[in-house]
Amino acid sequence: MKINKIYIKNFKGIKNKQIVDFSEHTTFLTGPNGFGKTTIYDVIELCLTGKIHRTYIKKDVTSDRKDYVKPYYQNDVSKEVLIKLWLQNGEKNLIITRYLNADESSRPSVDGKKNKPTDFDSLEKFKQINIENFEDENFVESQYTQLEQNEITDFFELKFEKSKKGEEYKIDDVYMLFNYLQQEETTYFLKQKEKDRKDNLGFLFQTNEQEEKLENIKNHYKKFENIQGELELKISQLKNKNDLSISYKNLFENKEIDFDSEKLFLDISEEEALQKKEQYIKDIDSLIEFIENFSPTEYKKRKVSEKINNQLKEETFTQYLILNTFLEKEEFDKTKNIYDIFSNSNLLYCYILQQFLPKYLDMKTKNENLIKFENYAKIKEYDKKLESLKTIVAIWDKTQITFYEQTIKNRESLISGVDTVEKILIEIIKARNALNKEFEKSPKKDNHCPYCGYDWKTAKDLDDNFKDRENILKELLDVQSSELLEMDKKINDDFINPINKFIEEYQKKNQKVDENFLSLLDKLKDNEVSFDLSIFSSLNNYIWKNIKSIEELEKTLSSLKKEIKNQTNISYEIFEILQKIKIKSFQTQIDLLNELKLDDEFKKFIIKSDDKNITKDLLQRKQKDLFEFLDNKLLEYKYDEIKSEDINNYFEKYFELSKDIFEKYKKQDFIDKKSYINTQLQIKQNEIAKLFEIRKEKIDKIVNKLKDLKDIYSNEIKAYKVDMTEKIKIPFFIYTAKILQNYQQGMGIFIDTNVKTSAIRFLTPTDSDHDVMHHLSSGQLAVVSLAFCLAINKTYNISPNLKILAIDDPIQEMDALNIHSFIELIKNEFAKDYQLIFSTHNDMNAIYMKYKIENFYEKSVKVINVQKEFFGV
Repeated sequence: MKINKIYIKNFKGIKNKQIVDFSEHTTFLTGPNGFGKTTIYDVIELCLTGKIHRTYIKKDVTSDRKDYVKPYYQNDVSKEVLIKLWLQNGEKNLIITRYLNADESSRPSVDGKKNKPTDFDSLEKFKQINIENFEDENFVESQYTQLEQNEITDFFELKFEKSKKGEEYKIDDVYMLFNYLQQEETTYFLKQKEKDRKDNLGFLFQTNEQEEKLENIKNHYKKFENIQGELELKISQLKNKNDLSISYKNLFENKEIDFDSEKLFLDISEEEALQKKEQYIKDIDSLIEFIENFSPTEYKKRKVSEKINNQLKEETFTQYLILNTFLEKEEFDKTKNIYDIFSNSNLLYCYILQQFLPKYLDMKTKNENLIKFENYAKIKEYDKKLESLKTIVAIWDKTQITFYEQTIKNRESLISGVDTVEKILIEIIKARNALNKEFEKSPKKDNHCPYCGYDWKTAKDLDDNFKDRENILKELLDVQSSELLEMDKKINDDFINPINKFIEEYQKKNQKVDENFLSLLDKLKDNEVSFDLSIFSSLNNYIWKNIKSIEELEKTLSSLKKEIKNQTNISYEIFEILQKIKIKSFQTQIDLLNELKLDDEFKKFIIKSDDKNITKDLLQRKQKDLFEFLDNKLLEYKYDEIKSEDINNYFEKYFELSKDIFEKYKKQDFIDKKSYINTQLQIKQNEIAKLFEIRKEKIDKIVNKLKDLKDIYSNEIKAYKVDMTEKIKIPFFIYTAKILQNYQQGMGIFIDTNVKTSAIRFLTPTDSDHDVMHHLSSGQLAVVSLAFCLAINKTYNISPNLKILAIDDPIQEMDALNIHSFIELIKNEFAKDYQLIFSTHNDMNAIYMKYKIENFYEKSVKVINVQKEFFGV
């Protein structure tokens, strides 16, 4: 397996697309510092592991308490970041792609502040489908599929077992130790604690299953050891050698009181027994406090006082007591009957209307006649007036109807023979006569002519001239017209004038009745409303007045109600109170009155039935007097607040409200009961302690077995790890001896493993037991780290597909590194099987290493000048 190519665009110092070809077996990256050698290593690391390790090492340099404008690795903030790593394993290819969208809103959401140096989650992870599209300029999502980190690990086919928890080692765990030495953090592994060095190499030892078993044993051992300690503590707490011979004494006979039972803690746990015991002691202490402070005499006074306040002074009872006379059946029914009628306006309306129902037809007829008279008076045209007069004649004198009809018929015959001019003359004569009659009615003595206004000096002259003019007009008429005129005169004399006088007298005698009132009578007649008139017997002497309108009906209703109300001395407010209190029972209060012997004294507050004008005001005055009486009575029952208090109802519960029973008990009785309860609990605890001792014996055996098993597993795993670490010692010593330049304390570095802890130390070949971190310079430590990386690669073959060594500037410490020996070591031990990707800022070193490797294996070595490749200079 090898790295074929990498693709870089807009990443760190690389703005435009760059392709780096690693198709040769060995590649040397050359050029001055700062032109992109480390950037290439970062691309490989980021694609494989999803992060850049040194950013986590240096994360404490910045506080990351703010949002950054862009990720530190993005060159141009307006463009996307695209990097790719093309891996080849025989015929299989995997192109790992990391992509940062230029549009920040389209990136995956990340918790916390934006664009932190350690934030690589914004880079989406893809797998490119076709290798032909590897060098495409732009990211086209359809050419990619989502990639999971475990797919990368699976591609390398690492030879690690999964743990039983489902965990497995990934390329992330291996790469920084086996395959890559950073320029800045070359000594990262050496700087770790001795124990952490061991943990970082743990995956090499393949002890996952055994360590899980050991961890399981430890957990069980700890769990049972805790149980063992808890049992020991419980047993020591429960065991007690106090006197357990206190005898049982029943305090409350014929009562079921929990703490007064002989057997107190049967068939319950210790915890429940303790809870019950605490409650029992609490109850008894409360009882002791009660008997020390309580007085039955004061309690009785308090109860009487409370009853007086709560029962006898209760509002409705005082009303009942004062109005008791009016609650007797006969008196109450009488009042109820009066107010039932009084409050039932509909019933009273019916009763009033019933009085006028016999006059209904007469009132209706008169109303109709008056309407006809009004309509007749409105007619001005003579012929229409004669036509309407027929209905009026029937009202005036029915015997004249036939004669009137014959007269009108004769008139019509005469009219048919009179021409138009004659008719006009007749109308003029009739009009003059009508005007003259109206003039004669006028009380004013005026001699002026009503037709032309001429002053005739005297009334006689005016009358004579009027008749003269009339005669002149009549002489102009023919015989038939004269007869018609005479007939009209007869109709006026025989019918119109008498009827007008009749109407005038009729209207004076009869007034029109309101139609709404007549409508009510009509409904009552049609519906045949019936009710018991006997309930109105008290109104037999009521004087009725005629009703002709709704207003008069309302006035009659008010008058009637007043008459009804005057028949009782009880106000309506009092009657409403009587209705409410009649349905209630006051037997408890009555019994209390008898008990306190107050019934006779209360009689003086009762209102008598013959009292006049019984109102709410009178009731309230009586109540006030009654309350004053009761307040004086309360003074006789004044009590001590503390001695009378029984908030827990102990006096009734334990002492049956009896003063004699209460005074039988002494404080010592309850103290003895507490001692008995404590004794019973101790007996219970001793029984439980015996059970705990039996259980502890079993737990002791389990703990001993688990300890032996834990020690066996722990010792075996440590011995195995030490043995595995020993395999690194020889190649590591040889490699350090070869490539460590001018080291004065010996030829190589030893690896020491602590048998007890499996911790790893690096020691010099002297008698010092200090780690090399305290002896060597930083350059020498870098060489030791390089040698360790080479040694573990040589010793442990974790995967045939992970033969890659990426070392960023291995010979930067020229004073500390034996360059010739290092090149020989690489050439002889690694150049054949490993893909090597080295960097150096020294072109001569690169050319020298290229020469050595090519001559030895006859394989071409590629040298890439990064400055020239990326920047063309």
